[in-house]
Amino acid sequence: MTGNTNLTKQNIIRVMLICTLVLMAGMAYKVAEPFLFGIKYTAPAETKLELPNYDTKTWAEWPVLEDGRIKPLQTVAIETVRKITGRATLDGQPAMNVFLSWIFFKPNGPDSSKINWDNYPFILCEDHDLRASIYNVDKDDITVVDK
Repeated sequence: MTGNTNLTKQNIIRVMLICTLVLMAGMAYKVAEPFLFGIKYTAPAETKLELPNYDTKTWAEWPVLEDGRIKPLQTVAIETVRKITGRATLDGQPAMNVFLSWIFFKPNGPDSSKINWDNYPFILCEDHDLRASIYNVDKDDITVVDK
């Protein structure tokens, strides 16, 4: 009886070890795949920025305290969008619409089908080396440039 129990325990340990090794090999493959096969970032197809139709007139004049100064929300929106994207508008959309969309964005909300900010490339990155490492491309690749 004890001999069979030891064999069973050994078999269980072997199976667990094999499963662990297979799982670790799969994870290592997923991490190393871009480096092994030279997979490069390909820019997604151009998508038109479609934002919810907010009534921005209602929001524009709201007073906001920023940096010790009271400013209209419209000014805060323009400055914030410019700081993050490098432009006062984003893909033809006014700063106020973009700003409100960032504030009210819910990934699983009713307007989530319009724009997914988690996957939309909008952050300004002037450092070509950093951009190349983020997108896994050559820093001289002209296909990965800011709009």
